[in-house]
Amino acid sequence: MPEQHKTVYLIGVGPGGTALVTEEARNAIAASSRVLGAPRLLAACAGFIQEKPSHPVTDPQAMRDLIAQGEDSVWAALFSGDAGAYSGAKRLVPLARERNWEVRVISGVSSWSYFAARLGRSWDDANIVSLHGRWDDIVGHAARNQATFFLTDPKRTADYICRVLADNGLGDARVTVGERLSYPDEKITTGAAGDLTGMAFNPLSLALVENHRARPYSQGAVPDRDFLRDRAPMTKEEVRGVALGKLRLEDRSVAYDIGAGTGSVSCEMALRARNGVVFAVERHPDRLGLITENSRRLGLYNITVVAGQAPEVLASLPPPDRVFIGGSSGNLPGIIAAITAKNPRVRLVITAISLETLTQSLTILKEGAFVDLEIVQVNISKAVKHGGYYLMEGTNPVYVISAGGEARNG
Repeated sequence: MPEQHKTVYLIGVGPGGTALVTEEARNAIAASSRVLGAPRLLAACAGFIQEKPSHPVTDPQAMRDLIAQGEDSVWAALFSGDAGAYSGAKRLVPLARERNWEVRVISGVSSWSYFAARLGRSWDDANIVSLHGRWDDIVGHAARNQATFFLTDPKRTADYICRVLADNGLGDARVTVGERLSYPDEKITTGAAGDLTGMAFNPLSLALVENHRARPYSQGAVPDRDFLRDRAPMTKEEVRGVALGKLRLEDRSVAYDIGAGTGSVSCEMALRARNGVVFAVERHPDRLGLITENSRRLGLYNITVVAGQAPEVLASLPPPDRVFIGGSSGNLPGIIAAITAKNPRVRLVITAISLETLTQSLTILKEGAFVDLEIVQVNISKAVKHGGYYLMEGTNPVYVISAGGEARNG
């Protein structure tokens, strides 16, 4: 028996205040037999829903299941803000179309456009970041953008944003917090991030961070001379270039640099994964400050320094999609096992100087059934002045081993 034809309205109802629900949205609700949505959105639209059955549900999959099980032919699913921006409607559209239902998306007023209007400013020059369930680089966004709107969630609240900014040298950034925007008890607070630290803000808030000292990240090889080194080992500039090329980082990559040393590789990873995050793992306490100082010298804030021995300290980190191993302290098998347990499709790059490390790396990667296995030997010679002449002096060859992308079964 063919499935009943159904029409599903995916409706953006604005920040939550009844006055911002558009006439098109009200008409769609009126035309529907049943309404789904978060409790606060159902409450905001209670006058339009009237006696229609309503269901307090927010998960798109659960919405799809309720619609599939019901006999009504016209449904409305309510989403906060604009259904086309950081909305659960994005997930529900393909789920509904899989069932051959008619889908109609109705846009609404986004929270940041409303907030910008309340502040009397434009928002077309601003960076917009949703922190809903995301591990995102708050300081990095604020450091490289003159203006950033942060959509908060219950864990990454406006006070959390202020504290993170203040703890990372951006305490003078101007932060404007809009609490319960469009509701009768709406409240707007402005001040320096450092001054707002410790204040409690409603979880239903939006934060605008303005940083007049912002500068965009540059991208490209960083000269060795730009890094503080002390006595820590450092992957040379030319080797970094080859290794980073093989790593194939993307804009939002989650990356590990294991055996970070000075943090030179971590910094170059962070330059490429501008909207991602890099975890610099280092077991020597005297090198941790070097990593932090080098990242700050380059204006990088998407690096998290992790003190301790791998693989043990990797347990609490999110799954990576890219990993560079410059030093394993004899724990290479355990490190790779821990990484692939988190993400079997991870891409790895390992550097080795000794033939023993090269052989061990190849054995582990072959046993792990990695694809795209490649070995490059990097031989570097640099001109050094001796008297009135420049002579080429060579360094130890370095093996760059790369593999990953996806793993075969068996």
